[in-house]
Amino acid sequence: MEAGMMASFTIYEPSSKPCPLQFVSGNFWNADKYDLTVKNVSGKKIKSFTLAFEHFVAPQFLRHPFLDTWASSQPFEAGSNQTVEMKAYSGGGQNILGWVLLPSKVLFEDGSMWKPQARGECFGVYWRDEDHPELKVLPPEQVEMNQD
Repeated sequence: MEAGMMASFTIYEPSSKPCPLQFVSGNFWNADKYDLTVKNVSGKKIKSFTLAFEHFVAPQFLRHPFLDTWASSQPFEAGSNQTVEMKAYSGGGQNILGWVLLPSKVLFEDGSMWKPQARGECFGVYWRDEDHPELKVLPPEQVEMNQD
């Protein structure tokens, strides 16, 4: 401690709560549009879902939010896939290392709804570098307190 070589670690456990969506594939490196394929693993028909975006500007630094949200209003059956598209990010997407998708709401055909209870409870990550290790939990949220 006297030499300044002290560190503090916080260990985050992966969520054990089931996520109704499984992220199957995503293309975020196209200059015109992004597309994402999700699978309904809930066991119930999904009426619609909404996703929030964040993106990595460094390996452990997430910047958020990205635009608004990405929403689907097309119902899809349990066990089936749905692909949604969005206009590409116009603000220099070539500098983004990876995209994080966080379901913020899933509305089921029976009127019930799923929402995450905590940040990062359910997420998918797509890295520019396909060999990047898989994340089990999101890095801690970093908030700027002072303008430099």
